This record gives sequence, C-alpha cells and structure tokens, in this order.
Amino acid sequence: MPRESADSLKAAAPPDAETRSISENSATMLDVHAPHESIHTWKGFFVHMAAIACGLLLALALENTVEYLHRRHLLSEARSELAAELEDNRRAWQKNAAEVLRIQRELEVNLRVIHALRSHALPDGKLDYSANLYATLDGAWQSVHQNGALGLMPQKELTTEAWFYRMLLELINAETTLTSTMKIAGAMAVSVSPEPLDMRQLDELTSKTIEAQGRLDYLRMFLDIEEGGLNKIGGTSSMKGAGE
Repeated sequence: MPRESADSLKAAAPPDAETRSISENSATMLDVHAPHESIHTWKGFFVHMAAIACGLLLALALENTVEYLHRRHLLSEARSELAAELEDNRRAWQKNAAEVLRIQRELEVNLRVIHALRSHALPDGKLDYSANLYATLDGAWQSVHQNGALGLMPQKELTTEAWFYRMLLELINAETTLTSTMKIAGAMAVSVSPEPLDMRQLDELTSKTIEAQGRLDYLRMFLDIEEGGLNKIGGTSSMKGAGE
C-alpha cells in the first residue's frame, strides 16, 4: 500500500479508537463489574447491606474454620511426637532400671575388693566401674515447645507434660553425674594395678565408690518417679486417643 494511503487511513481513524481499545483490554483484565441496578429505596439499601454483612460473616467463618483445623492438626502432631518419644523413654527406662541394679551390685563388689586390698587379702572379684545407661530423650518436647503447640493443649494436660519433662531434665543430669563419677573411679582403678595401690589411693577409691553409690541412689529415685510418670501419661494418652 502506498505510504500516502496508509497515512490517510491512520488519519481517518477516530482519535479515541486507540484509547477505547486500551480501556476495553484493561476492563477485561480487571474483571470489574458495575452494579446491575441502582439503589433507589431504603429496602434496596438494607438488602444490599445485608448481603455485604452475610459475605463478611461467611468469610470470617471460613477463616476461623481453617485456623481451627490448622490448630487441631498442629496439636495432633505434637501429641503424636510426644507419644512416640514417651515409648522411646519407656524402653530406655526398662534398660536403665536393670542397669542400675547391675551397677549397685558392681559397686558393692568394688568395696569388698578394696577392703580385701587394705587387709592384703586375696580379693574375691575385681574392680569394675562400667556404666551403660541409655539416653533419656526430650527432643520432641523441645520441638513442640518451640512451634507453639504447647499453647494449644488443655491446661491439665500441659501441666502434666511440663512436670514430666522437668523431672526428666533432673534425671538426665543424674545420669550424667553418675556416669562422670564412675569414669573417674574407673580411671583411678586402672591407673595402676590393684596390688601396688597404697592406702591413700585406696582411700580415694573408696571415697569415689561411696560417692558413686550416693549418685546411684539419687538416679534410682528419679527412675522411680519416671516410672510413675510414664504410666500416668501413657494412660492419659491412650484415653485421649480413644476419645478422638
């Protein structure tokens, strides 16, 4: 087409054609609809306001429902994690309860061996300060404490869980101190062979053995408390699971 003809067609086009085209595209993209009819009466006004109010109430109800379901899911996950950790600690408790009895017998033998060495008699047994305690876990509790799930628990349930895990913290500390004492006593016992131990070394070993017995009794106390807590929380968890 000749340049003059194209220019003439462009000039002939209405000046607002391009503007109308852009406006039509914008209207399509925004998808904005004007009211179908004007409000001329009070009745129409109140009907319009009632529709708006119903829409807002429906939106709030939907939002609250979603939030409720989210909180319920978060609490359910927290209870599942705590229940799994409870079973792990129950198994650890069973092993630790048996290990405490073994350590008690072991320390009694150690005192008899030390007494024989003092008297230059032949020891009936050998010195043994081994301790194989299983770790008590609290990772799930720390996790639900951080993600806010604890705030969703009923007060009674939260109080019981908080008491139990405070007690477990003391139990973990008791396990740590007993293990440390046993390792120190074991290092003293193997630093030299039993025969050359002099009276001062035997006194120190006796003192450390008696200290280990005291720490063992302290640990046993918390194991007894843990047993009661495991049974109490385990029974409560079973009832909650049956009720949900």
